[in-house]
Amino acid sequence: NGRNSDEKRLHSETMKSFELNGLKLSDEKLARMKELKGELATLESQFASNLNNDKTVIEFDAAELEGVSDSFLARLKKSDAGKYIVTTKSTDYTQVMENAKSGETRRKMLLAYFSRAAEKNTRLLEQAIELRQKISSTMGYSTWADYRIKGRMAKDGATVLSFLDGLKGKLAQRNAADIAKLLRFKKELEPSATEVKAWDISFLAYQLKKRDFSLDDDKIREYFPAEVVIAGMFDVYSKLLGVK
Repeated sequence: NGRNSDEKRLHSETMKSFELNGLKLSDEKLARMKELKGELATLESQFASNLNNDKTVIEFDAAELEGVSDSFLARLKKSDAGKYIVTTKSTDYTQVMENAKSGETRRKMLLAYFSRAAEKNTRLLEQAIELRQKISSTMGYSTWADYRIKGRMAKDGATVLSFLDGLKGKLAQRNAADIAKLLRFKKELEPSATEVKAWDISFLAYQLKKRDFSLDDDKIREYFPAEVVIAGMFDVYSKLLGVK
């Protein structure tokens, strides 16, 4: 009763956090809750690890990589057959998807990128969904969304879905306008083009940005060599944190 408004707020939010972690559960349910959350954390860690450790590569010849920067080609390893070995790491993926002129090259890159650790991670995802539902039920919620959103501005999953449904139509209109703009640009490159494929979007958007706004990431990088960026980063953190 002697708390001021700030202290009352801190106490209220702290108690909510404890309750969402099982404060009001019976000892048996609390133990079960901890077990389920431990299993979920393990699955999430394995999922991320599988993506980080994925070794998928694709081999392309020089013609298939026409349009990418010379500096990118220079750092790629070559196979015994003399082809360039491209990984599915984000640095390689972005370079190919934004610059390779060949639609087939970009299609192969897109499919490989979205198939990383697919078999392992699909199983983990299915297990994680089941675990999330068990955790939600143990806590007395019908869905994982209701459990996770409790205490936040939206209050429950239904409110979030209603909000997203309200955005859907507006976003669809904007997306259609953007795709139409990209298609007009694609027709300049390929007069017979009739649609924009999923593997065209990054390429067309980046090439349009270079043409209309003179923004070329490769040229910008020349002003930010690694040693300068690292030194600058350390300088900023040194001042912010008072450490060397």
